[in-house]
Amino acid sequence: MKFADKLALGLTLLLAALLTVYNIWTQDRQFTADLQAGTAVGCGTVGDTVYAFDPESRVLTGCGLLDGARRLQSDPFPAPVYEAPADENLSAVRRLGDWLELEYSCFSRDRSEQTSFSYLVELKTGQVRRKPDLPELVWNGYGHQPTVYAQLQDRLLVDCRAEPYDYVEYGQDGAPYTIHSDRRYLGLITYEDYLSGTPDYTMLEAFN
Repeated sequence: MKFADKLALGLTLLLAALLTVYNIWTQDRQFTADLQAGTAVGCGTVGDTVYAFDPESRVLTGCGLLDGARRLQSDPFPAPVYEAPADENLSAVRRLGDWLELEYSCFSRDRSEQTSFSYLVELKTGQVRRKPDLPELVWNGYGHQPTVYAQLQDRLLVDCRAEPYDYVEYGQDGAPYTIHSDRRYLGLITYEDYLSGTPDYTMLEAFN
């Protein structure tokens, strides 16, 4: 390859790299500006896509980090759970096959009530639906949805069972005392069962 050809190729690659950096920078600036202007509720990044939610149109938009291209424009989300909420947040947390999971939380205007659950967005069509809940696990005195600890190729590692657990400790004077706690068990669940709220777990082990 002649020097002139090498130089032209080098300049082309440099220009492509600069354009990529510019796309990332402009996309990040727009996302930040939307958040500061109150026109977006922060959703975050999953993989190589950044997501932003517009509370006025109730539409979620996804743009590529590397090329700035729009990859998603969802159907409108339902209205806030509470009228004129004090706080509403939507956070993109994981992609499961063709579905994007977003954790949703909302506080009533006087903050006396709060609700939280997950939405699902079908990435090919933009369809929005509420994720069916799995059976709650009761620990620390109240119910929790299973916590996702790791995402594997086609399964999730979650806590899938909880039970009361008491153990004995000893004070500085040597006197024993009982601590009331909870023991939780880890299990695997397929994407399909998780998305449909079907509690079909493969049990692994317990942890405190």
